[in-house]
Amino acid sequence: ALLVLFLFWFRRNWRAFATGGVVLVVAIAAVLFFAPDVTNRAYSTFSDTRAAFAAFLSDEGMDAPAPGVDPSTDQRLALYRGGLGVFLDNPVFGVGTGQLIPAARAYFPERYKDMGNHLHSDLADFAAGAGLFGIAGYLLLMLAPFLRPAGNDGPDKRRALLLGAVALSGSFLTLGLTNAVI
Repeated sequence: ALLVLFLFWFRRNWRAFATGGVVLVVAIAAVLFFAPDVTNRAYSTFSDTRAAFAAFLSDEGMDAPAPGVDPSTDQRLALYRGGLGVFLDNPVFGVGTGQLIPAARAYFPERYKDMGNHLHSDLADFAAGAGLFGIAGYLLLMLAPFLRPAGNDGPDKRRALLLGAVALSGSFLTLGLTNAVI
């Protein structure tokens, strides 16, 4: 998201953008070379993410937590599977927000049958609760900041509004995928 922000902000001054890109690449290379602990943590995070995706895409983790997946991620995978199952059963209108968790519990592993009051993912909540209409509403919510507001005059104001729109939608989309917002 930051790369997109800088790209739009410095698009007229490509030399400043290119210089910033080179500095960023050199800084990342220096951290990776001089701080092996950071490199190991990054590799571990990538490995954990790969294990979580593999567990989500397979039936692995239904009887017991999938290997390589920590307990917190295992719970979220159960919630995501529940949301996907509810959406696939009711793709057009969903089940409604009041029936979301009871319907999703049918897809939870036995160890998590009593878990949750929401799916920990805005996209999953919208999709399972309101179906395709919910997904359309979510996408419109993400695109709304990009609509041209009334009284938008001048390229500087337009650039500032675009920068704000990318920051707003990008941060909401990123944090809303895991429902990490408070």
